[in-house]
This record gives sequence, C-alpha cells and structure tokens, in this order.
Amino acid sequence: MLQRCGFPPVGGDGFAAQIVVNAAGFNFVGEYVGAVEDMEYLLNGVKTQGDAIAAWNVEFGYTFSVVDRATIVAAAYQGSDNAADMLAQNRYIGTVAVAVAQYTTLALEYRHDEFDNDDEGDAVTAQLALEF
Repeated sequence: MLQRCGFPPVGGDGFAAQIVVNAAGFNFVGEYVGAVEDMEYLLNGVKTQGDAIAAWNVEFGYTFSVVDRATIVAAAYQGSDNAADMLAQNRYIGTVAVAVAQYTTLALEYRHDEFDNDDEGDAVTAQLALEF
C-alpha cells in the first residue's frame, strides 16, 4: 500500500527503487516511488479517485576539504506526476554543508518549487545537525 502526502490510501499497490553511487568524493542518488495503478484516497474524509501518483529524486554531490573541514556541495531535482498540488511538479535544490565540529554539520539549502497550477515557491533553510 502506498501512502503519500498524508492521505491514507483506501487501496492500491506501489513500488520504489533507489540507487546510490559514491566514488572519489562524488555521490549520486536516484530514487523513484510510484503507485502501480490509479488510487482511491481519503481527502478531507471523502473517498476520492486519482491517477497513479509517482515521485522521484535525482541528486549529485561532491565532498571536499576546506580548512580541514569536510564540505559538501549538492544539487537535486525532484518531481512528481499526478499529485495535483499536494507535491511540487518540479523542485530544484542547492545545498552547501560544512562539518563545523566532530559529529556536527551546518547546512544551508535553497529550494524552488513549481506546481501544476503555476504556483511557485522558494525557501531557504539553515540546519545545524548533531549526529549521535
């Protein structure tokens, strides 16, 4: 059963695929998730019929050292089909992350979204992550 966008599915099968490749500081991630058939889902408590939803992510990154700090620059493209305006049809992301201390990373991300209804959105996010 596939559940996307917080809407519980009434029924339907889905599938997912992922590939990750890392070599010489470069990395590539490709992901795809989709419904096998058209789906019924609950929208505001009402059973709704929709086309098979699919979403994907493709990202490239490069890790290098700046002043003995691991630094990552990455770019991603994400998209979706048949998700109405629940998910962006096209999303473009750029990220820079720096290891500021052991087990601690500071990242800055820019994201641009484009929706089926011609709406657009932009976001800038800063994140301080502690690993444990």
